[in-house]
Amino acid sequence: MKKLSIVILILLMAAPTMAADWNFYGNARMGTWYESGKAAALFNPHDNGNLNERDNELTWEIAGNSRIGAKVQHGNVEGVFEYGTGVNLRHLYAKWTPNGPDSWYILVGQTYTPISSFFISNQVYFEDEDMDAEGIPYIGRRPQIQLGYKGLTVAFIQTTGTDNKGTLYPNADGSFDFNAGVGLPGDIDVWLPKFEALYHLMLGPNFMGDLYGGYQTWRISNPLGGGSDLNVNAYIVGGAGNVTFGPMYFRAQVSYGQNWGDYGAYDNGLQYWGMPMTSGAAPALAQDASHSVLTLNLDAAGNPSYDIQNTYTFGVVGLVGYKLNDRFEFEFGTGYLQHDNDYFINKAKLNVYYLNTTITLAKGVFIVPEVGYYDLHDRLDSDRDAESFWYAGAKWQINF
Repeated sequence: MKKLSIVILILLMAAPTMAADWNFYGNARMGTWYESGKAAALFNPHDNGNLNERDNELTWEIAGNSRIGAKVQHGNVEGVFEYGTGVNLRHLYAKWTPNGPDSWYILVGQTYTPISSFFISNQVYFEDEDMDAEGIPYIGRRPQIQLGYKGLTVAFIQTTGTDNKGTLYPNADGSFDFNAGVGLPGDIDVWLPKFEALYHLMLGPNFMGDLYGGYQTWRISNPLGGGSDLNVNAYIVGGAGNVTFGPMYFRAQVSYGQNWGDYGAYDNGLQYWGMPMTSGAAPALAQDASHSVLTLNLDAAGNPSYDIQNTYTFGVVGLVGYKLNDRFEFEFGTGYLQHDNDYFINKAKLNVYYLNTTITLAKGVFIVPEVGYYDLHDRLDSDRDAESFWYAGAKWQINF
């Protein structure tokens, strides 16, 4: 009787799971790329010891965004989990829509933030880059509580960027005049989550658009014993549109904001722009060109104090595509990104161009040959020649 009771209890616990609709999915992706250009600029990490020389490199690897996962539906509750290569968690969330698919919903877990939830570009280089950080702000998949109704989505998201003040850069003349080699500048206090909102609108069958914004703040308490607390504020605002004329489509996205790196907008590790340096007498604490800069000031007695110098970013992407038939689709895109801070000697600027063809061999089986060019212009810290490179290759993908 005891064993029977245990069996009945297990069945009762498993009944909701057995009633759910499980749909497993996955895909395997290969990136095969040849790159040529200034060694410091290449995305490929191999043999970049002499950054003043040109370099040629081959990438031949499984893409990190290959994945396997499942979608689960049980009444008005749905859930998703998804893992990538190296078994990294991509998605894990559940969503409750109490009154059917057209009602409001609440989502809990890790998935794309609202600003990161739509993709206008099909650039496939560097593991489906999609022009992220090349004119498009991309925050990625973050833990969040999300609410939505029809075209409106709002989310309260994990705060990011609090570890970016850990490196002390030298003065413009190469000297260090204060506490070189320090770690974090002070106690980081977070008291609010990141906030994002997105409104998706349909204006007829051939036009759709998105308006979005996000804001985050955190505090550095008593930085390096230098006095008053400092707030690091970051925001992103922008819009995107998609217009379709028969087999052709035109898409564009424009974004502006402050301290994208502190906000957590994906920057691709574009740190070969150089170190933020000053033409003044004080060093700065920063990580790369998209972050704010913590600057040191010394009074006549040598007592330190600190300020936050904000970095302002502008990004724009435009593209045109043409679907010849069910087997061939062509796309050309270009993007521009600029980071500007009064503390930089030069602005950090990036131009990107790409052209590709999606070749569908069978349902879920396709190859995407692509060529592209990156121009990084001048470095932040000198008038050194612009760093640039070109690439050619293909993405190979099979869904299962």
